[in-house]
Amino acid sequence: VVSIYPSIWLAGWGGGGAPPRDILEWQPPTFETLAPILVPYKWLVSPKFYGLDRIPDEKTHRLLFVSNHALWGLEMPLLIEGLYREKNIFLRGLGAHFHFYLPGHKQIFEMMGAVDGTRPNTRLMLQKGFSVLVYPGGTREVLKNSKVQKYELMWGNRVGFAKIAVEEGVTIVPTCSVGTEDMLEILKDVLIDWLIGKSSLTAPIIKYPTRKPSESTSDSAIPSSRLRRRSSSMQSQGPTHLTPVQKLQELAANQTTPTPRPAGL
Repeated sequence: VVSIYPSIWLAGWGGGGAPPRDILEWQPPTFETLAPILVPYKWLVSPKFYGLDRIPDEKTHRLLFVSNHALWGLEMPLLIEGLYREKNIFLRGLGAHFHFYLPGHKQIFEMMGAVDGTRPNTRLMLQKGFSVLVYPGGTREVLKNSKVQKYELMWGNRVGFAKIAVEEGVTIVPTCSVGTEDMLEILKDVLIDWLIGKSSLTAPIIKYPTRKPSESTSDSAIPSSRLRRRSSSMQSQGPTHLTPVQKLQELAANQTTPTPRPAGL
């Protein structure tokens, strides 16, 4: 797992996200193509999925999945493959800019449907009917240090996903991944801010993990129309110290079954 990131120092080299045409012409990889990529993840983690019946139909709703990032991002490829297998939904992930400047790494990300996480790219995919996956905690949540509580959300005031959901009229699907951080023990925090230009960023060096199951859950989907009255209060909360389950419970409070997307959206 740690070996995914040793070439971050190449971020200054040529690269960047795919142009809009390539983003729209992308096709999901086959399960046979995904299999070798998932081998090390599936050796470590046996995911269980809950709440899949609550995910709205992709044919009648445009979906924005919002999730926590577990340590080292172990949950992400398994979440993507699991939803594709169980619900025939292939999530298009929004990635940090540096991912698309790493030779080899960039190609794997793009094959998996990921795009540079800009607002124009997000709007483009949602408008064209792709289901999108966003991790508001980003790199800092993947590389959380030993002082951060397990599963603590590091979203700060990042509510851009809520604004886009409201403006585009899409449905938010709160998603929670728990389990992997219970099997990972951080031995040391190594400062790597000089590698990718993020102040005080550290990378956790972990003990060889013990294989344990992970659990992914999808809470009741939240229609974006319901977020209009909530987005301003979310902005004023400042950094959150809620666990993913607590945060999702807060987001889903008093929500009802999502209404179908109006025709023409």
